[in-house]
Amino acid sequence: MSSMTSRSTDHALFYPFHLCSPDTLEHLLHSFNVGNRYSIRLNLDGALSETKLSKKVHLNFYRILQEHLNNISQYAQATNITIKVWLSDNIIHFQVEDNGIGFDQQVNGSGIGLANMQRRVDLLGGTLRLYTSPGDGCTLLIRVPANEWNQ
Repeated sequence: MSSMTSRSTDHALFYPFHLCSPDTLEHLLHSFNVGNRYSIRLNLDGALSETKLSKKVHLNFYRILQEHLNNISQYAQATNITIKVWLSDNIIHFQVEDNGIGFDQQVNGSGIGLANMQRRVDLLGGTLRLYTSPGDGCTLLIRVPANEWNQ
């Protein structure tokens, strides 16, 4: 049975999802939060369910979230994570906040994970901002124009 679970988890990681599907994101968050190490809040804007976005957008947001959760797990020492996804003025806003230890971007802001997230955002014509400092947690904010990626 564990190999079946592993296979279905792998399947979910390689196929596009609907960005605002609670089931898809909750599956990822459940897989990430084994042992209930984190208190995670997920806030999805219902307006996104009305917006048809390309598979490229869905897959890149999924991969960005995976990478950022990995960074939180490895470095942040966080206990609380809040994920918000909303649509405003035809811009998709994707925000992940944690209450971890934060870091100095001048010293630690050029890792492979951050570079990969930036490349994915660049592919979508968006912007990525990281707000953090030692002792103050971290907020990742991504903005991508929705109208350029409609199906």
